[in-house]
Amino acid sequence: MIIKKLMEKQFKFDKWIGEGKRERNEYDIVNSINAEITELNEELPNEYRHKTWKPKEYNETAMKKELVDILFFILQMNNLTLDVDIIEHLELDEALQNGIIMGLRTDEKIPLPKMAKLFRLVNGIDFRHIAVLVCYGEIVGRLGVTLDELVGLYNAKMEENFNRPDFIKARG
Repeated sequence: MIIKKLMEKQFKFDKWIGEGKRERNEYDIVNSINAEITELNEELPNEYRHKTWKPKEYNETAMKKELVDILFFILQMNNLTLDVDIIEHLELDEALQNGIIMGLRTDEKIPLPKMAKLFRLVNGIDFRHIAVLVCYGEIVGRLGVTLDELVGLYNAKMEENFNRPDFIKARG
């Protein structure tokens, strides 16, 4: 299970980064996802950005970094709100993969409607894990990123985080 493995890495990282601080709650994570959706919008090609009056040079690497940052917080929410025993029975991998496939196959490459939907899903009464992963996957796919690339980007960012001097020092 791809998502379960990523959730385990995320849990380990979150435990380290949160040590000695107040525990994050759903409100914190929802706000983090909202902030990352806005940051992703800032890194989209100009034809998709909401700041039509302020063109910016497109940086695909920065855009992919924001996609990974959103995934970090989706995984963090999953870790906070999903019972470990139920994860095996949810089709989290399929939800993300199906979303990416839909996004890659669509002729409509504008990710903004899906970003708005993700915002609504995240800010709803109840965090719907499957719907969030499908919608997120569609955004990823519309931006031309495959599941393998996304997982690779996530793992590279996590490796970078785990190799930070403060993390190495904390591990002893």
